Amino acid sequence: MAVTAKLRVHIQEYDGPNEVFRINAAKYGRHSAGDPEIAERLDVSFGRSEDDLRAGLVDAEVLVCGHLHHADLKAGAPRLRWVQSIFAGVDELIPLLSDVVTLTNGSGLHAQKAGEYGMGAILMLNSAVPHFIEAQRARQWTQIYTPTVRGRTVLILGTGRLGGAIARFAQQFGMNVIGVARTAGARPDFPNCHGVGELHDLLPRADFLVLIVPNTPATTGLIGRAELDLLPAHAGIVSLGRSQVMDHAALIAKLEANELGGAFLDVFDQEPLPPDDPLWSVPRVVISPHCTLDDGPGYVALALDLFFANARRYRAGEPLHNVIDQRRGY
Repeated sequence: MAVTAKLRVHIQEYDGPNEVFRINAAKYGRHSAGDPEIAERLDVSFGRSEDDLRAGLVDAEVLVCGHLHHADLKAGAPRLRWVQSIFAGVDELIPLLSDVVTLTNGSGLHAQKAGEYGMGAILMLNSAVPHFIEAQRARQWTQIYTPTVRGRTVLILGTGRLGGAIARFAQQFGMNVIGVARTAGARPDFPNCHGVGELHDLLPRADFLVLIVPNTPATTGLIGRAELDLLPAHAGIVSLGRSQVMDHAALIAKLEANELGGAFLDVFDQEPLPPDDPLWSVPRVVISPHCTLDDGPGYVALALDLFFANARRYRAGEPLHNVIDQRRGY
């Protein structure tokens, strides 16, 4: 049933250190001026503190937020029916929600940037850039001649919009692209898509392995020593999804034994990565501090575009974009 009265929305400002994710009243006002038709149909409050959140949830039907750590979204939000996360990862939100609340995430906001960075990492691995970084630090003139990326195979574990963006770029470079998803079947942007049960058969074919899946019980520990041993010794790894998918100790052992070509890592079990973590000094590893998939200047605008599109659908009683299956976690 379509909504006729103003939709009561509370926007809880991201309270982390990164301004690029922060939606406050000023940013919302500037963006909503470009879409007055939906903005005038929303009754919006804003908050940053826990007290602000509690007050906003008293009568809010919709919550827009990033990470929430100690919120009472069951007893403390009696009218709440929809939560729009501005992030793709929502595993910490799921336990907070009652059965009557629909959860949508920010999947797809990162797609263009993910495609660019993922492909850039593949190209740098293919051209032995991690080796050259090591040689530069040691002041060694070490020449390594590598083939073109055309015709090489990238195995992408995760066939959502982020994985799809990397797949599109890879195909433009003439690469063979293989997707791995929970189940086999046709996927946008993937000429070949296999179920995760075929992973062991596919790993020996991979020149590059891209990990870009959410953290769920089904994906935790999916890439361990046995899986890494199946990769060719020249293979490169690009880890962009959730760190729990891969056993970092096993990765370190493989790289130190010179049994993998290199790795680009953007996600870690502990963040920030502690100064004494062994990953900092592992050969042929490029570390980025969990920021490479986010379009910093455009993030808030992208998140609000998604929210406004979903708000239109919500008011019209239509299915929302990016609905999370809370049992699966994605």
